[in-house]
Amino acid sequence: MKAQEIKKIKEFIDKNNIEWRWDIRRIKNNRVEEDVIVFPYMWQLEAFIKSFYNDDLFKQGIKCTIRKGYVAIWMSDILSKFDIELEEIFPETNFQHAIS
Repeated sequence: MKAQEIKKIKEFIDKNNIEWRWDIRRIKNNRVEEDVIVFPYMWQLEAFIKSFYNDDLFKQGIKCTIRKGYVAIWMSDILSKFDIELEEIFPETNFQHAIS
């Protein structure tokens, strides 16, 4: 199951040329962790969600930021539901960081 989920998500991101990048996000108490942000366009959103749909995941919802024309979605919360590590889909060679 895990291998199938990894393949589906990777294929969707590659096939649809979804922009993504490694980032560092701040959490409470100055604890910092790495994450990956994907940037599907609004018109790609429904298909993107279908590529990894899981009832349990959507009961809690997905954290994202909506901008004009696209959505920024942090992937660690999604992938952890499938026991998938970020590095299994997103090579760290593309690491970028920005702390705001």
